[in-house]
Amino acid sequence: MGPGLYFITHHMCRYLEPHVPHPDLIILDENLIGGFKLEDQCSEAQMRTLTRIEPDPMIQQILHLASSLSTQADSEPLVVNGRKLTGTDSDEDTIVRLLATQRGVTEREVKEEIFKLCKRIREIKPAELFKQNIDLKSLHWLEGLTAHNLYSYLQVDKAANIYFKTKYLTPLGFEDTPVKILDATGDKRVAQSLTGRNVSRVSADVR
Repeated sequence: MGPGLYFITHHMCRYLEPHVPHPDLIILDENLIGGFKLEDQCSEAQMRTLTRIEPDPMIQQILHLASSLSTQADSEPLVVNGRKLTGTDSDEDTIVRLLATQRGVTEREVKEEIFKLCKRIREIKPAELFKQNIDLKSLHWLEGLTAHNLYSYLQVDKAANIYFKTKYLTPLGFEDTPVKILDATGDKRVAQSLTGRNVSRVSADVR
């Protein structure tokens, strides 16, 4: 790819970096949240595919917990966070906390076990995971219970369908390239969180 002006979506920006590693400037136009925030989801059946290659009872316990929560939804949507979003003194019920209570261990011990479980699965060759028809979105969800750059939660709809959902950000990349953000309704804190850059606010009136 030669010199020029490239128009691409926020999501595709990171894929351009190997081809144009040092652009002079990146201009991001509007809707940063819609552009950089992504969400995956997998079903109970997709999560169960992990049991084909990993006998750890943690997976079955998570599935059993999800099934139990779905019967308690009382015809109303239910959302259970994967891990705490609030302070350490909060009584918020989370997937990690419920698992810890069931097992009679600490939340830290549950996180350590999940981390080791994910590490073992990641060490399996991709070809073998593909052969076993393993759904990698389910592994992504498990990783979101402990990883700082992912966030996983459980959602049960009115029909008691279970969804394992994961939120994460698309990395901007281009660490050495100046970035300009055009967003009249944007928030400095949100922009910094989404791009990983320090942002200075500049206002201009257009007449």
